[in-house]
Amino acid sequence: MKEFYIKQKGFNLSRLSFYIYMPLLSLLLMSSGGGGGGKNSKNENYKSNSCTAKTSTLVLHFGNINTGIVPTRSHNYPAFQPAINNIFLGGRVASSLHENKNLNYCQITITATNCSNYGKGGTKVYTWDSSNDGDRYDSRMNIEIPEDGSFTLTVKLYEGCGSWYVGNRYRRAMWRHQGNYFPTNIISVSNWWFSRVDDC
Repeated sequence: MKEFYIKQKGFNLSRLSFYIYMPLLSLLLMSSGGGGGGKNSKNENYKSNSCTAKTSTLVLHFGNINTGIVPTRSHNYPAFQPAINNIFLGGRVASSLHENKNLNYCQITITATNCSNYGKGGTKVYTWDSSNDGDRYDSRMNIEIPEDGSFTLTVKLYEGCGSWYVGNRYRRAMWRHQGNYFPTNIISVSNWWFSRVDDC
């Protein structure tokens, strides 16, 4: 009888420890992210890094460009080059930096650090093409921007290459715009900073 009582008591103790430790183990797993909470937080992070895109019109204005501040620029050529048919007048623009150096070349980069699925790792790069908005002879083009948050817009604009410099050296100036934007239908760029002069 005594032996049976000890066995029965041991059985009750092990059963009691099972009922105590199981809830504690469940709580530990949930707090460490092993339970359902971890999956939900991963899904929320995925959503915050996913962005849809919308079409916006980028408009370039001559704005504050001042060729007088360009080093070694000849005073005989004060105008932005080419003076006729440049990018601001809807003129033809080179499709690459080396295609036709006498024309303007313009590269647009959009960076959305919170949108991993936008472009390539959150970045899209465009070469100027004013014809994609239906009018080749304007200073506008359509671009895709992230619709779900802020982004950085960087525009690099090159003058046409020519002997606009002291000593008739063939060179070209590069102007730059950079700013943070929120989703909008039209982005107007008129603030430029002189960046550098390259030999052609």
